[in-house]
Amino acid sequence: MESDPNDIVVDLVHLAQYTSGDRALEVELFDLFLTNGKAYLAAMAAAADTAAWREAAHALKGSARGIGAKRIAALSADAEGLQAAPVDAEREGMIAGLETALDEVSAFVNRHYADTAS
Repeated sequence: MESDPNDIVVDLVHLAQYTSGDRALEVELFDLFLTNGKAYLAAMAAAADTAAWREAAHALKGSARGIGAKRIAALSADAEGLQAAPVDAEREGMIAGLETALDEVSAFVNRHYADTAS
């Protein structure tokens, strides 16, 4: 069985296209991504309407695509594509899934860049 490319935590080959393999720059980008990712999730949680929900999901999707965080990008695209703002249970489930994916990226960064001073 072939694995889903969206299961990749971070596509480092994609990221290296923009960083030329500069590990310090990659760490800086991940720090920004993780900080902003939490803000986007908070905005999604607080979204009062479909437009606000989609705007926050779209921002998270773009940010995730930029660094090669494929799972977060896919989950954010799903959230952005909803026809209406999700009801409470659906909203909580989507946000929880995105939080887990952000945690996975954070753990990946901590493991992969353990020797790089930030």
